[in-house]
Amino acid sequence: MRAGLLSNPHVIAVLRTLFVPVHISALNTPHCMHDARDVELLRKCVRADTDDFDGGEREAFVLPDGTMQTVFMSLHGRAMHEHGTVCSQYTAEGRRSDDVPRAFRHHGAIALRAVHGRVPEAWDELWSDAHADVAAIAAEAPRWPEPAAGRQGFRVFVRNSYGQYDDLHGVQLALLDDKVVAAWGWLLNSVSGTAQLPREAFLQLAQAMVPRGMVDTALDAESISGELVLVGTAFDGDRVSGTIEGRFGLKPREKREVGKRLNAAVLFASEGRFVGRFTWDHKAKQFESMRIAAVDVQFTWKPEHQVAKYDSAPRHQIGIEWVRGPASVVR
Repeated sequence: MRAGLLSNPHVIAVLRTLFVPVHISALNTPHCMHDARDVELLRKCVRADTDDFDGGEREAFVLPDGTMQTVFMSLHGRAMHEHGTVCSQYTAEGRRSDDVPRAFRHHGAIALRAVHGRVPEAWDELWSDAHADVAAIAAEAPRWPEPAAGRQGFRVFVRNSYGQYDDLHGVQLALLDDKVVAAWGWLLNSVSGTAQLPREAFLQLAQAMVPRGMVDTALDAESISGELVLVGTAFDGDRVSGTIEGRFGLKPREKREVGKRLNAAVLFASEGRFVGRFTWDHKAKQFESMRIAAVDVQFTWKPEHQVAKYDSAPRHQIGIEWVRGPASVVR
C-alpha cells in the first residue's frame, strides 16, 4: 500500500537509495521518552529554530553508516509555507498534492548537501520518470500485507477520521496460533453448531481494530469487550458454512493505552456489531474463507467531554477477512 509521500515512486526510490528512513514515535516530545540517551540524540538532531517540542511526529533519516540527519520536513507547518507550498497532511487531497514531493525534494537536497557538501548525482537521476528503479516502482501495484509461510489469521482493514485528519486507512494482520484455529473450527462439530473465538484471540483481533492515527496503541484487556461467534448453517461433506455474529466495544480508560506521546493521545469509544460469513474445512482443519464487517458502529473521540454518549458520524469503519500465508499447514 502507498499513501501520501509514498504514493510517489520517485520518493520511494530516493529513500531506498540514499536514505534509511526511520520513524521515531514521540520524536519531538522528550519528556515522554524513557531513555535519556534518546532525549540526548533528539536534542542533537532537531534544531530549536525549525522544530518545536510541542507534539507531532517528524520524519527522521539515518544514512547507511548510521549517522542520523537533522529532521528536515513536516508536511504541515511554517517550513511548507516558507517555500511556497500550501498543502497539508490534514486532508487526503493535501497528502496527494504535487506540493508534497516538491517539499520533500527541496528539504531532502538540503539534508544531503549538509552531509556531503553537495547533492549526490543519483539524487537528480532518481527524479527522472525514465529512471529504471522509478519505473519499476511505478509499475508495482500496491498490495496488502500477507502472513508468513505457515501462518494464518485475520487481516483487518480500518478507516476513520482522527481529529482534523480525513481518509486515514490502515491494514493490520492479527495472526492466530494453529492450535487455536483448529480448536475454534472443531467446535462446529458440536450439536449447537456454534463456535466462539477464544478470549485471548479476540483481544488480539480487537487490538488490530483500534482507530488509526495514534502512535503505538495498546489497549488494556479491561478496555475491550465483545465476542465473535460462528454459526453453522449448511453442511456439505467436510465443509461447514454459515454466518458470523458478534459485537465489540473498545473504550480505553487511560491515555497511555492510545499513545506513547501522551500530550497528543486522544481517548475514544467505539462499539458495534459483527456480521459475516465463513466456510470451514474439517478435513484440512482450516478456514477456506471468512469475511466480517462491523455494522451499527457508534463512535466518538473524547467521550469524557461529550454531552451525548456518541457522535452520530460513522467514523470507525472495520472490515476483516481470513488470510493464510503460503504452504499453510495446521498441525
